Amino acid sequence: MNSFTLPPSSIVKIFPSEKELNASQQQLILNNLNNFLSNWKAHGVSLAAEANILYNRFLIVAVNDKVELPSGCSLDSLFRFVGALEKEFGINLSNNSNVYIEQAGKVTSVAFNKTSEIQLSNEDKIFNLLCSKLEDLQNKFVQQPKESSYSRLFSL
Repeated sequence: MNSFTLPPSSIVKIFPSEKELNASQQQLILNNLNNFLSNWKAHGVSLAAEANILYNRFLIVAVNDKVELPSGCSLDSLFRFVGALEKEFGINLSNNSNVYIEQAGKVTSVAFNKTSEIQLSNEDKIFNLLCSKLEDLQNKFVQQPKESSYSRLFSL
C-alpha cells in the first residue's frame, strides 16, 4: 500500500476489477497506464500521477493535486483510457455496483443485491471504494466488517 511516493493528500481514483488480474495482465496494464500518465495533462500542464494494482483487483490512480488539479477534460481522458483497457483485456473496471470482500485470503466481488446472502466474520475484510485521498487509501481502504459503511448490507 505504501508503494506510492505522492503526498498523502493526493487524489485517488479506484477502478475495481470484477475478476482477478494475473501477473502478466497487471504488468501490461501498468505499463500502458504509466505511459498514459507520463503524458497526462490538465490545461497543458503535466499531472504528477502514479498507478498501482492492489490485491490483484484494484487499479489505483493517484494524482498530486497540489502540483496541478486534474480538470474535467483530463479526468475524461483517464476514464476513456480505462475504457480502452477494459476492451483490450476483456475486464470491467467501471462497475461500481459491487462490493469487494476478502474471505479466507480470497478477494471476490459481490453484487449489492446479493450481499445479504453473504455471512461475514470478524476476520473478513471489506474494501472501501469510496477513498478519495491517498491517506484514506492507506488507512481506510481495507476495513473490518463492523467498521465499513457497507456493513449494513451483510449478515454479520
